[in-house]
Amino acid sequence: MPKSEPVERKCANSKCGKTFLDEWGTQRYCDELCKKRERWRKQKQTQLNPRGGYNRKTYIQLWLDALKLSDATVGCHYCGEQVTVDTFVIDHVKPKAELKTRAEVQDIRNMVIACKSCNLKKGAMPAELFKQWVEYEKARDA
Repeated sequence: MPKSEPVERKCANSKCGKTFLDEWGTQRYCDELCKKRERWRKQKQTQLNPRGGYNRKTYIQLWLDALKLSDATVGCHYCGEQVTVDTFVIDHVKPKAELKTRAEVQDIRNMVIACKSCNLKKGAMPAELFKQWVEYEKARDA
């Protein structure tokens, strides 16, 4: 395949904008680094839920404050085991797989405090069914 005449182009990276010689007539970026940076920038723009700069404990503390709960210990929604801010997870009562919109996923009324073991065991199971299973397990062990 013969080379075409080199063409002077402007880099397609919105932050760069350098001019460069395009030897083959197919380049959009002045180099690979500019290409990677532009791809990263576009990916960050298209993310639906970009993660903020706060750590997990901050989010959980804000959630507890919003519900007016004490941060010392709280009972697991399913088994009642006492958990602290450092040891619990937020579980969706209606599984995320069944939710269609971002607003439904972020709806605080669909979230409960759970211990890690209950959260792992529940998976995508409906909350009512899981609670029945937990009660059955407690009765069987007693």
